[in-house]
Amino acid sequence: MPSTHPLLKPTGIIVLSILAFLLPIAFIEYSVLQDTHGTLAYPIDDTFIHLAIAKNIALYYNWGINAHDFVSASSSIIYPVILATAVKIAGPVAVIPLLVNISAGVALIIVVQRWLQRQAVLPTAQLLILLAMIILTPLPVLAIAGMEHVLQILFCFLFLTSFAGDLERGLASGQPKWQLSWKVYLYGALFTATRYEAIPMIGFAAIGLLLCRRYLSAVQLVLYSLLPIFLFGIFSLYHGNYFFPNSVLLKSGMPPMTMDGLIDFFTDTLYIKLSYSIVGYNTIATQRILLLLPLSYLVFIRQMKPGSAYRSMLLILTASVLLHLSITGYAHFPRYEAYLIGVSSLVLGVVLAKYTGKVWTSQRSAFQYIAVFTLILLVFPVFMRSKTAFGEMRQACVNIFEQQYQMGQFLHQYYYNEKAAIGDIGAVSYLTAGNIIDLVGLANINIARSRREHYNSPDFLDYLTKKEAVKIAVVYDVFNYPALLSRWNKIATWKIPNNVACGDDIVSFYAVDQSAGPLLKSNLLAFQPLLPKEVVVKYY
Repeated sequence: MPSTHPLLKPTGIIVLSILAFLLPIAFIEYSVLQDTHGTLAYPIDDTFIHLAIAKNIALYYNWGINAHDFVSASSSIIYPVILATAVKIAGPVAVIPLLVNISAGVALIIVVQRWLQRQAVLPTAQLLILLAMIILTPLPVLAIAGMEHVLQILFCFLFLTSFAGDLERGLASGQPKWQLSWKVYLYGALFTATRYEAIPMIGFAAIGLLLCRRYLSAVQLVLYSLLPIFLFGIFSLYHGNYFFPNSVLLKSGMPPMTMDGLIDFFTDTLYIKLSYSIVGYNTIATQRILLLLPLSYLVFIRQMKPGSAYRSMLLILTASVLLHLSITGYAHFPRYEAYLIGVSSLVLGVVLAKYTGKVWTSQRSAFQYIAVFTLILLVFPVFMRSKTAFGEMRQACVNIFEQQYQMGQFLHQYYYNEKAAIGDIGAVSYLTAGNIIDLVGLANINIARSRREHYNSPDFLDYLTKKEAVKIAVVYDVFNYPALLSRWNKIATWKIPNNVACGDDIVSFYAVDQSAGPLLKSNLLAFQPLLPKEVVVKYY
């Protein structure tokens, strides 16, 4: 019987869920703004890369971190376009990514609640499932990060539920020529345009269609869903870049395509990725999701009718999580795996809400205790992942403000139009004209190509910086060749305390051109009073 309590009616559930989403954002942002004296800061530097690209799309009709040179430096196709639209209207203000993510989060909550209602999930369970998704993803943290991951979760959810629903209805109809709806193709295209990690899930869905002998639908799903990637890839190749963005190619955890590399991957690396973590709870939580999904499938398979949408979703998510763990790199910030954890929490929540009662009453108490203990054991790392993320969020934003944002402000004031070699490009590219030699290669095709083709070296980077007439460099010493740094004149370092977000707590300033040293030191001395008092400056 439907609940008559106003808070458990659809509108009340949505309002409570939105409050659970917005209140942590407001609390964390208020705390951050106190420490940054009113300057909005994001917990990862990559957000500013999107803002830089969006600024140049809106103002100069160029996709890149500077006004005139194309560079494929974003792992998303649609997100910079969305930001650019907002920049065109409001100007290049830093709050835009946060507002876009808040809007996407609210849309996600509304869409999920309506889907839960169609699944005949009881109101109390609807609220609990939504709260679990918000906390375990964790949605407020992703919104504060200002990246495209909230949109990724939204389009992943829309694609997976639409595809599985169409597949269930098609198989139940008994018709030999049933087709997927246009919405599935649209959501597939939006999903892949948001992030390239969508490709495997699209592929697994297509495999499902092939197993059902829907060959034409499988081909159509792949073609329509991958169309944004194909078109942007051609556009990128035309401008002398790779088909895939530099960030996708350089950050991937794909094994080397050599016999020795593949043997090492399947005999050692794959086992480590599936069972061990070097970056805390992010990987461990994903490993536990990989256990929860198939375990839920096996426990509830008798309650789920053949061809059920829930069966399809559990199988596709299991395959997607397995591939994600196998081929992606490690990341400290909880974002790359967030769409899988967020959508899995929703699907698992619905399956538990609909079928636990039947299985529970049919089992003895010993089995029930074991089941509860196992569930707690598996979910605990997922919860700890969120707890850690919430706990570090304020400090991460402050770290970026103290280091990357100050780097950007310094170069904005003294080297706005001059070329500089940079080790972390986000805030610098956003706050300057973007004349940057990105030593990592995300925003520089020459360096990206040198890393891909294994000729990146101190000699090559030294040659490139001289060729480009680079005068100064701002880098992390620990991530660069000592043989390269020894050729430059070290002028100063900035050290931040309690680092949880930056590549390293010490960033170094070098005069690449020896004649630029005195002026660089003079500029650093002049800028020093503007630095946060926590930053420790040392001159050489």
